[in-house]
Amino acid sequence: TVPYAVHIHAKVSVARKFKLDYYRIKDILLSKGYNGFLSIEYEEEEDAKTGVPKFANYLFEVFK
Repeated sequence: TVPYAVHIHAKVSVARKFKLDYYRIKDILLSKGYNGFLSIEYEEEEDAKTGVPKFANYLFEVFK
């Protein structure tokens, strides 16, 4: 289904017990031909005004 997807969510998992491996996720998506959008799903305790930009910068680094 990846080749048909146009949008995926990137969940912030800073305070969670598990960590998402976005480098692995990127490799899987690109190997399946994903060329769509990525949105941030932010539900952390840190204020979104500071937390979202931090996570966005991280994702830019991963997906560059």
